[in-house]
Amino acid sequence: MVNYFKTLYNLTMGRYLIVDREEKAVEQILESLRAVDGQALAETFPDITTLEAHLKTLTPETTASFWTFDLMVLDYAAYIPTQWPEKIAELKLQNTKDFTIVLTSYENNFTVAKYIRPLDIYNFVFKPFDALILKESLNLALKIKKKAQPLEMKSQSATAFIALLKEVELQTISELGFVTLSDAQIEAGTVSKYFSPMFLQGKKQSVWAQCLVSIPHPQKPGNFINKFQFFAAEQPFLNTLRKYIAAHKADHASSALWNLNPPKSTIPLKLAIIGLDNEENKGFAVEIQNRYNNVTAEIVKLDPKAAKGSYNYHFCINTTDIKFENFGDLFAKDCVHFWYAPVTPKEDDLKQHATEYRDIFPRPLDRAYFFKKLKIHLNALSEKEHSHLSNITSREVLKVANKVKISEISELYVNLVYSRELNFREFREFVFLSEDETQNVELPAFCHYTEKQPSTGGKDDPAGFLHQFVFFGMTDHLLKQIRLWLLHNYIISNQKE
Repeated sequence: MVNYFKTLYNLTMGRYLIVDREEKAVEQILESLRAVDGQALAETFPDITTLEAHLKTLTPETTASFWTFDLMVLDYAAYIPTQWPEKIAELKLQNTKDFTIVLTSYENNFTVAKYIRPLDIYNFVFKPFDALILKESLNLALKIKKKAQPLEMKSQSATAFIALLKEVELQTISELGFVTLSDAQIEAGTVSKYFSPMFLQGKKQSVWAQCLVSIPHPQKPGNFINKFQFFAAEQPFLNTLRKYIAAHKADHASSALWNLNPPKSTIPLKLAIIGLDNEENKGFAVEIQNRYNNVTAEIVKLDPKAAKGSYNYHFCINTTDIKFENFGDLFAKDCVHFWYAPVTPKEDDLKQHATEYRDIFPRPLDRAYFFKKLKIHLNALSEKEHSHLSNITSREVLKVANKVKISEISELYVNLVYSRELNFREFREFVFLSEDETQNVELPAFCHYTEKQPSTGGKDDPAGFLHQFVFFGMTDHLLKQIRLWLLHNYIISNQKE
């Protein structure tokens, strides 16, 4: 069954294979192709049986010319889900031209990510078709690795931030932090937000963590072991995590990586507490001294006229809202700084704070956590009572969220600059962050196009690679999330103007 058509739109002349038992769906696909390719040649079949019967009528010569398609639009129901990887591989061998595959289907139990994400296809378009989404998706499928130029759909310029998610292979976790395995080295000091159901407390299911060290795996070349500490962790989060760890105590793992052992030799340590000379801070100083054998704590009144480096202390705890820039250089360069913050710091400021403080402790202070954290950052501390740490193995899924600045977005794709170049078809999830993290919707997308992006020298315009991510398998629910965000962004942009 062959359909040939020509229009006055474009003069590309490609060949297309359509397999779908719904006449209406076939007509919609053909109509979309007319807009993309004015001289398209399309072969349509209602099912695989009819296609196979047609192939039997072909000679070896005509069979060779038959398998020269630029794009195949196939109904996912043509095969059962487990057959698709093998069938796609067969199509890749039969067709003599470079081509792409777009699968279509109604939403059902077999169209979830675990079935369709691993398939070697370009995209998955859901029925009933949105005419514009279908047309633009087929247009993109014919222009892989080329910067998207929509036919009709309008995109929005944007200077907003969006969260770029990546799955993390968790190895062990404790109340202090966790260990992961990765195929790329992570820069020490990097601070990112991590999401997981095991972190769920109220409307939050995330925590900030900082990479302390990233080293090559001794048995797995090309892989790295990464140790992260929780950064600015709040008490509700710690309580939630402790319950999870207690429920999985049978999965006990060594806590040697956290180095809570006594120091080999004891040296006297001086602690500066920045704050008012009041009963609360005096009690805090005494409490810390009573915890260790070798600490002398002093409440320090800052003198802005003091010489740089004149405050000679091993570590310092700021209990005020005085900015680090106003006192940091008064202390010796090797002084380790902590912040006992009067209020929880803003998330947008945490990356800057991570360059200033070894850790931040929001109030109310979780003392068990606080003293363990002091110890892992200052191993020279000699504890009067040895700290106990429960560390467990875990295969729970973590997702790291890196906030990235987007420059353009539509219902089809999003443009952003990323620090390193990602591969074509590399998957990520995007999230429009909100206060209620339980309502966050992950939008799957894959890398469609990249190009080197020079920096203009501005703080918010670093050098990197422009990436164009195309949204994958957009259901009505996912499209609704994008459209709501686009509407919100449009309103905000016009208010600013």
